[in-house]
This record gives sequence, structure tokens and C-alpha cells, in this order.
Amino acid sequence: MIISKDFKAAVQDYFCLMNKAYPDRGSVKFVGDRYGLSGSERSMLFRGVHARSLNDKRKKKLISDRDLHKRPLHIDSFNALLTIISYLEGKPIFLSTDGLLRDASEWHGKSIQSGRLKQALEALFDFLKANDPGYLNFYIDEPMHESGMIYRLISEKLEVLSLKGKANRFPYSDDILQRVRDGYLTTSDSQIIDKSSRPVFDLAKAVLDYKFNPRFFELTKIIS
Repeated sequence: MIISKDFKAAVQDYFCLMNKAYPDRGSVKFVGDRYGLSGSERSMLFRGVHARSLNDKRKKKLISDRDLHKRPLHIDSFNALLTIISYLEGKPIFLSTDGLLRDASEWHGKSIQSGRLKQALEALFDFLKANDPGYLNFYIDEPMHESGMIYRLISEKLEVLSLKGKANRFPYSDDILQRVRDGYLTTSDSQIIDKSSRPVFDLAKAVLDYKFNPRFFELTKIIS
């Protein structure tokens, strides 16, 4: 990952502002303008650098793949798939200060190549099959352009691999995921994690570790 020479100083300044409870969007603009950061670097600040209290709270919710055996998973489908696809396409992904893997690809409104989507799903199901979780609930946001294709591909994979689970399409999955009361959440969405009481599994990171064993850019190393 290529970053500017001032990015480290920008991360440290932004982290300081977050710990003082300054507004995140205004702080991104202030720090980004001061150091002349690129759009990707600004996204890394906003999505990847959080106040120390939030880092500690979220890390306590994280579980490992050793905890998955026979446990229900509630999968934020686009959240996991877009991070995996970002890696496959060589786009910026990074470990945030709260321990979760995120991307800086700004996918909003962009289409996903069907070949990349199928490759990401193949990797995801390879991991799931190997780790023998319980029932798999896939949550798919209907407004996304590829929601129909993802629903079909996931349904086919579940049947072919004889995995217990279901693909579900909702107008807005976040509210439903926040109210889940059993099993584990698989998402890196900060709002869902903060509003939910459930343990959290970083599925995208686990899939990439399992299939490719990459070395991720770690923002924690800059603030520590």
C-alpha cells in the first residue's frame, strides 16, 4: 500500500482528536486538508482510526475462528464480500485501531465484476466449509445493484455444499443485524457492532488469512 510521507502524522493527530471527542467528519477534513491526504487516506482515517475507548470496547467483542464450531452466524454479506474483493483487486485494505479489517475502496454506487464476486464467494465458502459453523444467515441489502445475483449465488452454494443456512434480502439489513439475539455477528460495520450485544467475528479477515495469508497494513502500529 502506497501512502504519503505525512500519513503517520495525520493518523496521530486524528487519533488525538477522536480521544477528545471531536466530530469525526469535521476532523477528517481538518486533518486531511492540513496534510494534503488523498481520498483513500481520508477514508482510512474515518473508517480505521477510532477513540481509545471504542477500540477497547470493540476488541472485547471480537472472537476467533476457534469459537465458530456449530454456532449460528449472522453474515453482513456485502460488508464481508466487498472487503475480500478489495483485496483481490489490489485496493487499499487495512487493520483498524479497533482490530477489524476494513477497506478504503468507497464502493458506494460502483458495480462489482461478476468474476470477482464469484471468486470472493468461493474463498468465503471454502473457509466456512472448513470451520463447520452452525446455521448461516446471510443478510443482503436489496438496494445494492448485485443483490439479486448474490442472493442466487449464495443460495446455490449453500445447497451444493450441504451447508445449513439461508440467504435473506432486506431493504436495510443493518437494523435487523443490530437486533440479533443469538449466535455471532460477522461484520466490520462500526454502527452495527456498537449497537449490538452479540460477539463479533471478522469474517473477511479470516477468509483472507485462510486463503492468502496476507500481511495487512496496521493502523495500531502508528498510534502505539
